[in-house]
Order: sequence, then structure tokens, then C-alpha cells
Amino acid sequence: MGDPRVSVIMPVYNAQAFLGEAVRSILGQRYREFELITVDDGSSDGSKVLLEAFADQDARVRVVSRPHTGYTVALNDGVSAATCELIARMDADDVAYPRRLERQVEYLDTHPECVVLGTAWRYRHPGDRYVDLDPETRRQISGSHDTILNEMLVGHNIIAHPTVMFRRSAYDRAGGGYDPLYEPAEDLELWFRMSQFGQLAILDEVLLDYRVHTQSVCSQRGIESIGTVVKAVRAALRRRGETRRAAMVPVYRHSVQVSLAVNRRGMALGYAYRAWAAAPLSGQTYWWIMRSLVRSG
Repeated sequence: MGDPRVSVIMPVYNAQAFLGEAVRSILGQRYREFELITVDDGSSDGSKVLLEAFADQDARVRVVSRPHTGYTVALNDGVSAATCELIARMDADDVAYPRRLERQVEYLDTHPECVVLGTAWRYRHPGDRYVDLDPETRRQISGSHDTILNEMLVGHNIIAHPTVMFRRSAYDRAGGGYDPLYEPAEDLELWFRMSQFGQLAILDEVLLDYRVHTQSVCSQRGIESIGTVVKAVRAALRRRGETRRAAMVPVYRHSVQVSLAVNRRGMALGYAYRAWAAAPLSGQTYWWIMRSLVRSG
């Protein structure tokens, strides 16, 4: 085995229940030239002991351990410890398919313009119940850079964070770090910044099981992410020179839909008002808002 070309970054916080399967899914990759940097974020369960056991058995595993500071800081510490140009993300509760790293390295080697590369995924619910992506999401992720970026600009982050491999050089050019101010949408905000220096792409191939459970970041902070997504889109639009209030209407509309989906009618009304205030003369905006809210009643 040669020198590693890929640094896999895995933040870990009290993830003992799923951690072993997640780590083994990386160590079992067909592509072997990687290092696995695990960042123990002050876990109080047996996660650190388990990580150290893996490190004792496999020299590719490195354990960075420090007091609990939170997910985004742990991510940044992991990237800082990385030695490779290609950075792959992995969460401590997901499962990577054996060809994941291989397929992503192949794509990036043949597409030098690509700076952020995700993959398709499937959801894994408790009891090992699997749910495939719906046809509309599958259509979106198979699109071009512009299609992906346009989806992100309405608040739909179709690049699943734990599937990503990105170029360290573009990460550094984009400011060199996930921004804690945008947590738990820190990944979306970073992809916006990195998109200034290259292309976004998603392999239309399922290469990861995205675990859904009550202790996941998505489950615990999903509602909070609605607001940070809006903030990330606003910052991205301003960075592109777009300051018109009406430019925010699509993301407000998306936020209404997401708020209603999680039974937050008051939050939905707030974003509906913002959409109306941003484009008060638009009959289409008024009609859409009223239809959405009536249907949710």
C-alpha cells in the first residue's frame, strides 16, 4: 500500500452504539490508500476506548481526543489533522459501501474541475428498515453543477454531508473551515463558498446508508437548521452580488414547506410573511402562501 491519498474525517460524540459498524465500513473499503482521522469530541460513553482499539489494530486509524466543543469545531480539527489533498466525510453512525472511496477518487481524478463530490444514499431506519430516495430527489442529484447549486439556493441541500469527498485546496481557498455560526447547516454554507472555485457534483450511485435515529444531529436539530439554511442562502446570494429582497422568496417558500412538514405552523406563518414582505406585489407569491397554509390547517 502506498502513501494515503484520502483523509477520512469522522467526528465522534457518544456514538458507541453504531461506531463499530461505521469504522469497519471504512476499513473494509476496496480503495486502501487512506487515513481515517477520528475526532473524539469528549465522549462520555465507550467511544474513545473503541476508537483506540481500532487504532491499535490498524495503523490507518488515528484518534484525536479532546474536550467536548461541538460538531463543527470537531470537523475543523479533523481537517486540520489531515495530511491528504482529498478529504472524505463520514459520520459515526452511517455505513459506507465498499466501493465508496474508490468511485469518488476515480471521479475526482478524471474531473479536475470538481471540488465537492457527493453520492446518492439510502435511509436506514431502526430495525434495519431501508428507504430509497424518492424519484424527484434522485432526479435532482443526477443534475449538473448549476442544477445542484440552484437547488441549494432555494434551501434544498441535496449534497448529503456524510457522502462527501472534497479537495483540500478548494477548502483552503474558501476560507479554510466550517463556520460554527451556521451550524447545523455548516456544510451547506461551506459548499456555497467552495462552489466559487470549482464544480459541485453528485454520483448517482448509492454508496452510503444514512442512519435515521432519535440521537442523530438531523433528528435533534432539524428544526433549528431551517433558520440557518435561510441565513446560509442569504450570505451566498450577497456573495454573488444579489441583494434584492425578492431573491429570498424561493428559500422562504421552501422554509414554509419544511416548517409545515415538521408541524411548526407558527414558523411557517413567519416565513410566509417574509415571502410576502419580500415581494408584496406578487400575486403568485400571495396565492402560493395562502394555498400552503390552508392545506396545512
